[in-house]
Amino acid sequence: MVESVGVLCPRWKQVSARSWLLAVVLLAACSGSADSGATGSRHGAPFAHRVELALAEGSGAESVGMEVVQRYLAPDDQELGPWEIADSFDGAAFNRVVVTLTIRKPGRLRIFFKQNGKRILGVPGARLEPASGQQIIVFDMPSLRRRKLGLTELEVRVESGNPQYRFHGLDLVRVPVEALLPSGGGALASAEGEARRVIGVTSERALEGIAPLVPGCMLTLSLMHPEKHRFPGQRPRVLVSVRDVDGVVVEERVSLDSTIGAEERWHPVRMDLSRLSGNDVWIRVSLEVRGEAIGVCLVEAPYLSVPDPSAPTVLLITSDTHRADALGVVASERSVQTPFLDALAARSVRFSDCYSSTNVTSPSHVSIMTGTSPRDTGIITNTGHMAEAAVTLAERFRERGYVTYGVASVRHLGPLGTGLGQGFDRMAAPRSEVWDAEVSMDRLDSWLGEAVGRPLFVWLHLFDAHAPYAPPPEFDRRYYPKGRDPFDAESAPEVEFDPVWLGKALLGLKDPEFALAQYRAEVDYLDAQLGRLLERPRFRDGVVAFTADHGESFGSGGVWFSHVGLFPSTLHVPLLLSWPEGPRGLVVDHPVENMDLARTLLDLAGFQAAEFPGKSLLAAVEGVQVSGPRFALSANGKCAAVFQDGWQLTLNLREHDYEGLLTRERHQVELFHLEVDPDCKVDVWEALPERTRALQRTLMAWLMDTRGSSWAQAGSEDEEALAQLAALGYTMDVPETEERVWVKAGCACEWCARVAGN
Repeated sequence: MVESVGVLCPRWKQVSARSWLLAVVLLAACSGSADSGATGSRHGAPFAHRVELALAEGSGAESVGMEVVQRYLAPDDQELGPWEIADSFDGAAFNRVVVTLTIRKPGRLRIFFKQNGKRILGVPGARLEPASGQQIIVFDMPSLRRRKLGLTELEVRVESGNPQYRFHGLDLVRVPVEALLPSGGGALASAEGEARRVIGVTSERALEGIAPLVPGCMLTLSLMHPEKHRFPGQRPRVLVSVRDVDGVVVEERVSLDSTIGAEERWHPVRMDLSRLSGNDVWIRVSLEVRGEAIGVCLVEAPYLSVPDPSAPTVLLITSDTHRADALGVVASERSVQTPFLDALAARSVRFSDCYSSTNVTSPSHVSIMTGTSPRDTGIITNTGHMAEAAVTLAERFRERGYVTYGVASVRHLGPLGTGLGQGFDRMAAPRSEVWDAEVSMDRLDSWLGEAVGRPLFVWLHLFDAHAPYAPPPEFDRRYYPKGRDPFDAESAPEVEFDPVWLGKALLGLKDPEFALAQYRAEVDYLDAQLGRLLERPRFRDGVVAFTADHGESFGSGGVWFSHVGLFPSTLHVPLLLSWPEGPRGLVVDHPVENMDLARTLLDLAGFQAAEFPGKSLLAAVEGVQVSGPRFALSANGKCAAVFQDGWQLTLNLREHDYEGLLTRERHQVELFHLEVDPDCKVDVWEALPERTRALQRTLMAWLMDTRGSSWAQAGSEDEEALAQLAALGYTMDVPETEERVWVKAGCACEWCARVAGN
């Protein structure tokens, strides 16, 4: 419940010397420059400013203590088996468990608390990757303080198909509650199916900050009471107070539900600050609870803004598995009906020869969002998690005062998966099922009202074109002849497909045209949904980019209904780019890569000075060829390819065998002349050894030019998430090694010797 107080108070609680110092520092940081987090003039529209809050006096790093309550050392012979610790465990005495171990094969660390031999409490497992030395794994357990369970045993185990590990020790640790909460730049917290960037406040420590004030300013934020920090009978209430230099105060109180087990909800707060005056305001967020237990609340970063229709907008749409020829404006024998994308193309630049950096969803999106090749990110599977050291496009826009929204239609692109939530104020993704375009559009649409008049960056990901090609009823079979049964050999041209290519949805298929027809219908459906967004004046007048993470094969390279392997069919993707005063209907046929899109969007938004990898595609618009050879690295690091002057050379980096199909030997090369063989059916490397060697040298030099580090780290995928990925046709078989050296010079293997002519 929100109580609109709106009180004008002549006095304000005395601000401490520390708080005044904090105010001075924050005021200096938000002086109105483009990099400060404020957009627009302090005394003119549009104005938008994200308020940086920090814990009030008496908090901070110096006050955060940590106490080891109990330490256990593993027995010398405690190896390759569960570690059982028998003791009396007081759940109110600690809230963190720290395990030290050595592991030489991937696995999953699990902890269970028991009562007289029966498991009664477990914590989510942690994925483990091999390392040369000891690893320290931390489990935070804030809800233990409200439990009186009579715990008598603790079980620690590593789950692995090929276990090689050794436990060393385990600590039960007590840390202050505030140390378990996000602080500083915040972190994404989820409720009601969406994540928002928050920091924590406790009933012992308020949050305070200072921000510039302009006439007509509004303050907005959201609050959430996390279930794992709830305590019976607390009845928490948050007070948001805003004070101007004359001591006038506007307040609002929000009561939160403290029921244990109840659904977590976002509580929006919107405050009209038109009564306040002066150049700056002081903002305070405090929490009150009943009882002695410390209360906790998560606070979305407050935002000050003056609504203005001219606020800039940048929209990035990525359509999963969308082939370059799946646009109505592209001449094709298998046309689609995409009137809204065609209208976008009419007011855009269309890059007709755009390639992706890889053939799999998460690595490709990481590449798009960071301007960095999978060769260097190290993220080559859908379970790879991006480290916070990576800088994303959303972070660059957020630093410049933009509201940043992201909607992903699959779990592994959301905050629980790849880590692409970095830089987003809000992000939504399904926890289990895949969202179709309508669901994703509805979620984004529900947010847009709160961003009216604010600079806005949006990333929208749609999954509809991906297998199993099951369009909704109004689009189902629109491209397939009525009365024909694609599963009946008598009514359709019989083709023998390996069941691996078909999956459950297409099992028994006899006519490949049916799958392609359904794929085209899915593209039509997502276009119809996109019309809801693309026709909004805000986006018509803004910067809009449409591209894909990868394509899809319908027979190319021997691949059916999938994007396995590096081929033009799996890498050639659409790219439309529209901006105010930009060319309309221009087609650029120079080779480009969508890895350079983020750099281009920053330039179009006026942030040319922002540090970010990549080359601006605007040079190609002016007729300058911005890309020489183009390179790609496949899912799981199986192979790499170079594309140059109408030729493709693929180097298989390791021996691999896709479900008994597409068997390749280590360092086997393949050469295709794409101008005459676009489906990569005829390998001509033996007939053209000199060209093969030249392209191999080019590809080898690129592979060895890696920076030698990676952003890849263990993610948070559990068994359910891995099962979902498997159901979508993704398999993860990355070699068990920390090494990110893709290839070495001087190899004397049989294939390298054959190519060299030895």
